[in-house]
Amino acid sequence: MVLLRRLRRFKVHDWSMAPTFVPGETIWVRPLHPDHPTLEKGWVVVIQDPEVAGRKLLKRVESIQGPEGREGVIVVGDNSLRSRDSRHFGPVPIDRVVGVVVRGGISTTGASAQPPAPTSGARKIRQGSPAARSASSPRRGISH
Repeated sequence: MVLLRRLRRFKVHDWSMAPTFVPGETIWVRPLHPDHPTLEKGWVVVIQDPEVAGRKLLKRVESIQGPEGREGVIVVGDNSLRSRDSRHFGPVPIDRVVGVVVRGGISTTGASAQPPAPTSGARKIRQGSPAARSASSPRRGISH
């Protein structure tokens, strides 16, 4: 018997996976099976941000540590100049992988595939600003 899992929809909000995925695109994600998580190098996944509660990140699996990823998953962004990934926070525990991207590339904004020039330093969000409100919003968005 084949069990069909409900796909989850997310929207891309930054350039960390450009040119593969750009802001405004909608992606569809298949949740991992909790008892038998299956990942392969090169797959694009959504993970729970190891540093910011409630935030999701879109990354590519670089390597899987240990059997079935029990020791973690190394993830990287396709756009290394604009990505916060395992180079910054180390391996991601397998239980923090939300799912695997199965469909994507649906642009809702007509965004260009060219990212803006990287800025130096970390992006700061003022508390109470629209960006801070959207970062704490319960909507399903993907950040860097």
